[in-house]
Amino acid sequence: MDRRTFLSGGQKGNSPIRPPYTHMDERTFFDACIGCEDCVAACPTNLLQSGYMGRPEVDFSNAYCTFCGQCSQACRHDVLIAPKQEEAEACEKAWSLKAQVTSLCLESKAVTCRACESACGYDAMRFRPQLGGKSLLLIDAERCTGCGECLSSCPVQALVITSFDTALSSSSNHLQTDPAQKEYPL
Repeated sequence: MDRRTFLSGGQKGNSPIRPPYTHMDERTFFDACIGCEDCVAACPTNLLQSGYMGRPEVDFSNAYCTFCGQCSQACRHDVLIAPKQEEAEACEKAWSLKAQVTSLCLESKAVTCRACESACGYDAMRFRPQLGGKSLLLIDAERCTGCGECLSSCPVQALVITSFDTALSSSSNHLQTDPAQKEYPL
């Protein structure tokens, strides 16, 4: 195994998504986390899965984050540190992840779906009608928590979760921000 693969948690390419309340880079996380899997066992939605060498990874395929903080409470090694409720809402301090929509979205092909809008408990998604019967999905970056609840509702897997910083700098996602409305159409 080469160094890059080792430091990315055993995966070639992108690093895995780490649990909420992990506020460190991948290398520091990999050094600090001993792979005890206490956070994995504590996750009530089974969002956390055991990854390379027992390090926890987020798997949005059948679960989403409720920001309950149980993973943080179970972590005995100060790797996951949730804020106190009086400091801020737990979901606001969890991570910088946000939902993004890809070109697979049915609404962009004039097929009415809107399953993601119905699933979003944070009212972060809405559709703007376009000419030709199409709609443009708008994701409000201020409201989106990156919880992943919208992902499993999408029948064509048109949504992805990515770091908000990465999303803003990535030209392949065709991300355009509207600072006045604090949302990004995709």
